[in-house]
Amino acid sequence: MKYYLVENDLPKFEIDITKINFAGAAKAVSSVDFNIYRADSWIDNTISKKHFIASVYYKWDMCTHWNFYGMDYDVENKEEDINPAYYHICGSFSITDWMRMFAFVRKVMYEVLGDSTNDYSEVDKILDTQLLVGHKIVKEE
Repeated sequence: MKYYLVENDLPKFEIDITKINFAGAAKAVSSVDFNIYRADSWIDNTISKKHFIASVYYKWDMCTHWNFYGMDYDVENKEEDINPAYYHICGSFSITDWMRMFAFVRKVMYEVLGDSTNDYSEVDKILDTQLLVGHKIVKEE
């Protein structure tokens, strides 16, 4: 089973569910294993080339286990891990904190790099501002 995040008719990200795990007498879904990819190119609005990002184990309590194997890892051929990195992100608040971390990094780098970061769109600025509501960026010289 696959899911796509689509923008302007082009899929940007793909979640490829590799396993759904069940538990208990009711056989409720307890966790999901999936790979996530970023689209690199398209033919007729269909992904023709994609880039593996991570293999993820996502539990019912929103605890996640992220396995990053390096930018050139070929998940289809299950190559040796090139640059393995593992992150355990525990619960829904922690995922939001990671999103805030990326917004924080982007806002600070925009300040440091100035107009040279012309890829920082107005929409991105608004999203980052919304993620950082209730937080302030403090600069120490």
